[in-house]
Amino acid sequence: MQRRLQWICESAFGRCDVILEPLDRRGEGMILEFKVFNPRTEKNLQETVRKAVCQIMEKKYIEALETKGISKEKIRIYGFAFCGKEVLIDGGYFCKFETAGVSFT
Repeated sequence: MQRRLQWICESAFGRCDVILEPLDRRGEGMILEFKVFNPRTEKNLQETVRKAVCQIMEKKYIEALETKGISKEKIRIYGFAFCGKEVLIDGGYFCKFETAGVSFT
């Protein structure tokens, strides 16, 4: 599947780090948010990655793909948390988080 890559993309409520937009509207899109662990405000990488996913949800970054005709069911969201060479990734289909009523705050 071919995708268009956009770095630091504008959405209605802010800027996300990366959007992978499918060239075929029937394909899947992805939104990626990157965070660096901050020991002053976070306990661990799990909290950092949770904040990354939360930011995607709260700032409605999926609207950038929805306005281009990609349905919520075909959008994956991923948060990346970094601490030196250690990386933690969490995410999946947007609908998984939306229908589960996941609250990250």
